[in-house]
Amino acid sequence: MINEIEDGDFSCTPAADAILFVENYNEIITNFREFQKIDNHFDSVVYHRFATFFHWYYLPIDDGIYAPSIFIGYKNTTIENYPNFKRSGFDSEKVLKDYFFETHKGDKDFLLHYPQLNQFAEELGKKINQRVKNGIGAIHLPNEKFILFLQNND
Repeated sequence: MINEIEDGDFSCTPAADAILFVENYNEIITNFREFQKIDNHFDSVVYHRFATFFHWYYLPIDDGIYAPSIFIGYKNTTIENYPNFKRSGFDSEKVLKDYFFETHKGDKDFLLHYPQLNQFAEELGKKINQRVKNGIGAIHLPNEKFILFLQNND
């Protein structure tokens, strides 16, 4: 598994010389919860880029929360530092596949989660990228190991 990206200007990151991918459940959960702060940061880059995200992830904690791969896949991501370093959602998806599985339009799980994700977006005054519905993007749900972790660490 790739653990670092060493290319580019990272002077504004906590690690300054490298971007690190999340390595465990707790780091992912922390990033999910940080993303939920978007509702208090309407002036943030994350808020303004909301409609560009098309790989969304779900956790059944805090009454069910959603966050995009590019936000949750990197260590120590915050609303404030989000755009300050070069990264790719495609790279983070490679790491997150160890913790989540994909659902697409037509799947039972997708049909359950898309309306909830859409409601989350509407509450922020945003829209979900059409790539989620047309199959280029997806909604990702925690795999069995992640669910067991959540149940055992309530």
